[in-house]
Amino acid sequence: MESNLRYFSPAKINLFLEVLSKRKDNYHELNSLICFCDVGDFIEVKRSNVLKIEVVGPFSKKLSPNENIIIKTHKIISKYFEIGNFNIRLFKNLPISSGIGGGSSNAATFFKIIEEKLNLNIETNIKNKILLEIGADVPVCYYQKFSIISGIGDKIEFVPPIEESYILLVNPLIEVSTKDIFSELKVFSEKKTKLDEINKKDILLKKIIESKNDLEKTAKLKHPVISDVLDTLSKDLNALLVRMSGSGATCFGIFNSQLDLDNAYNKIIEIRKNWWIKKGKILNNIKYVS
Repeated sequence: MESNLRYFSPAKINLFLEVLSKRKDNYHELNSLICFCDVGDFIEVKRSNVLKIEVVGPFSKKLSPNENIIIKTHKIISKYFEIGNFNIRLFKNLPISSGIGGGSSNAATFFKIIEEKLNLNIETNIKNKILLEIGADVPVCYYQKFSIISGIGDKIEFVPPIEESYILLVNPLIEVSTKDIFSELKVFSEKKTKLDEINKKDILLKKIIESKNDLEKTAKLKHPVISDVLDTLSKDLNALLVRMSGSGATCFGIFNSQLDLDNAYNKIIEIRKNWWIKKGKILNNIKYVS
């Protein structure tokens, strides 16, 4: 009998996100620094005669099981390998369409689970091809490392991880369409941020602070509450950095200490009881089985 292991599917954070140009195929050339944190979803998988997914948790009602990206992932993997069927249980703790890669992380984590359960030895180039076929953010979510992504997300460069830092995630509980934000973006970054010879946290943070999220302005115009979230995170909370992740609406603050993080969390949750607010750590080594 299979053990009932829960696999962690972490939130993906864009510490900066530069959009360099729009391609002829309507995708965009990106330059983004990615990290992961200890806030996320969980997935349980057991072998089964039929493919079935059950979604539970605070955001389960927002997802259609039949259209879930995990089902899409199973279908795509099945084109390359005989993998059989599974009974899947997704604990959906992350808000939907929230700019922190919940679906992509779910797909990547499921891929890793199948790899492990079936002892698949997939060549790296084939693996990356399959992951990209699932979605542009899925490859970086698979590797779960501090990374610079470029191209449409298909080019990944691992970079030295940031020293231990604390992060506060805040979402006003609105869904934001990534497609809509990108389609309305008219101004692009003229040059990309480079992280050459970054070996200290303060130097790295300076570089990140000097960069930006190019989608933030468009997202704030379309969803003014995002400005409210950013303003709330910026007011006397000792945050080292405040920014929107991805296409929104989740924003984050990075803090030096657990004390600063706790103080910020307590202040915001007191005045914004109807927002989704989670505190955690930026992870350099992810333990994905619990």
